[in-house]
Amino acid sequence: MPLRGKRSGKVYAMRVISLNCEGIKNAREKGLFDWLLEQDADLICLQDTREEEQIIEDQYYLDGYFCYAFSGHMRTDHRGGVAIYSSSGTQLPIVVNDDRRVG
Repeated sequence: MPLRGKRSGKVYAMRVISLNCEGIKNAREKGLFDWLLEQDADLICLQDTREEEQIIEDQYYLDGYFCYAFSGHMRTDHRGGVAIYSSSGTQLPIVVNDDRRVG
């Protein structure tokens, strides 16, 4: 069943989830990844992953999703970092602030 805007009545073609996971390791242990898979989202954006990008891409994958991760390596408190998961049908080009093309 397609999602419709309450006011506009328009049909939304993409489902997006964005949340602060306060550490991707602890979030996964608490069941976040199981919940995310149940949501059938097209795009998932996780903030404050507190993990290195290569570790996220290697160890925190979601079946059926492409993962793009960026660590908060400039922070001394080890907070920060983001992970973006896009469903198989929505592989996206992503450009970071230094113009590196990631996907």
